Amino acid sequence: PNTPKATDARIVMTYRPQSAPIILAAYPGGMHLVVNGPASRLVSRDIAVAEVVEVIPGLRVRVDGFWAAAVSELKPRIVQPSARRRDAGEMFSMVRVEVQSGSKIETKWLQFNQYAFPGDQYAYAGRFSYLPERFQLDDGTGIEIVFSRRRLALPSPVALDDFVLDTHVGGFTGQALTILNYESTLRFLDDGKWTQPVSIMVNAPTEHRGYWYFQSMWDKPPVNNPTGGMNYTGLGVGNRNGVYVQLAGCCLAVSGMIFAFYVKPMIKRRRAERSRAKVGDASDANHGDAEATAREMAEAVRV
Repeated sequence: PNTPKATDARIVMTYRPQSAPIILAAYPGGMHLVVNGPASRLVSRDIAVAEVVEVIPGLRVRVDGFWAAAVSELKPRIVQPSARRRDAGEMFSMVRVEVQSGSKIETKWLQFNQYAFPGDQYAYAGRFSYLPERFQLDDGTGIEIVFSRRRLALPSPVALDDFVLDTHVGGFTGQALTILNYESTLRFLDDGKWTQPVSIMVNAPTEHRGYWYFQSMWDKPPVNNPTGGMNYTGLGVGNRNGVYVQLAGCCLAVSGMIFAFYVKPMIKRRRAERSRAKVGDASDANHGDAEATAREMAEAVRV
């Protein structure tokens, strides 16, 4: 039963990549066009610039230009502040890096990487992909440079026990309006022992060793697959350094508004009342002097 059988000569195996319907390959002597499809529609031939090739009846392909020494370069596009997305943050930021090795200078634009983790276990839904730029030095050494956030060690390890999504009546439908809240249950490792579970929710952070942990994001299931997602939860970590300075600034701002809208108008009103009172007293005094002068003149005339 383990004796191999003879190969059937009638079986012919071929490979036709179907990843792209049209493939245009360049080589030192020119260009080659490949159109994937059934045998009756398969096209594989050399093509020249400005030459028209009929792929299928009614569909033609023409190469307008070919540059053998062209280099692709990714550059940022400046977006006006009024047209920028407020919640984008630094997601679309780029930096220009120049690496000099000997007499050679290599320049590349680096896109911002949200998470610089060199591992596939973090690449959920392609959001945490590790995309460094490689530079080749003169001695053959290759280096990788990533434009990302600065990574700092936490005071103690954190473990996620559970994640619970709280929705309105009807469950999650793919829209944020159907979400009521989401909660993560954490444990912290202190002196070799895990603490009791601690729950954090939106607008309900927890503090541990001087750092505050709050709910930042979560793996939202796609609309076409409500049961998918929920592979991870994103926690924000921050401190409260300078909170008293901020509190003093808030108190100063509130005091300034109270003075500007309540105290200052009252002071101006009282000053105006005192000014009117002084003007009235002066008018009464002038009126009395005028009457006395008139009486003196009348007595002089009678004499």
